[in-house]
Amino acid sequence: MAQILSNAEENTLVRWISRLTITGFPATPMLVKEMADEIRLRRVQVASSRIPTSTEIPPIGHEWIYRFQKRHPELKTYYSYQLESNRTKETTPENIQAWFDTFRIYLIKRKYELDDMYNIDETGFGIGNTQSTCIIVDSTQKSNWKVTAGKQEWITVFEYVNTIGKALLSIIIFKAQSTNSTWIPKDMSQSWQFSTSTNG
Repeated sequence: MAQILSNAEENTLVRWISRLTITGFPATPMLVKEMADEIRLRRVQVASSRIPTSTEIPPIGHEWIYRFQKRHPELKTYYSYQLESNRTKETTPENIQAWFDTFRIYLIKRKYELDDMYNIDETGFGIGNTQSTCIIVDSTQKSNWKVTAGKQEWITVFEYVNTIGKALLSIIIFKAQSTNSTWIPKDMSQSWQFSTSTNG
């Protein structure tokens, strides 16, 4: 079967996929096919000085994406769990280092005792769909996830442990106006607490 795009056109498409991978917004197979269609359409349009009809240039078939990836083995397919964009934007090496620098200053200045210093560990459980999606990424790049605006509702869990190993009561926070007793197992440990908030 003849190759739909030229080698130069496919290399252009690979560079585009690589740039999207780096930005954290990798392309889906459908988006890659649409871009390939656009490249082919532009080529025909330039050659003929007119916009071709759909009968003259039918859409690229769904098998094309597999042949395209076979020719470019650096492109890999993953199912990516979506990250909330606001968390992703803030988690940078610069912000993390700035936090530790500030923390060190407070330790020295205020002379905190070890048993007064607690680490609060937070985790969340998404409700509903896992919101995973198929993506195509340049495997030579580090970023291979899809970033979207935060949509999921969460049940949030907090644990509190200080630097000498003492733990406070853990807490689970539901998204609700008030706690429903049916949400809590009857044999739940008394060391767990439950609450609600507008965001979960």
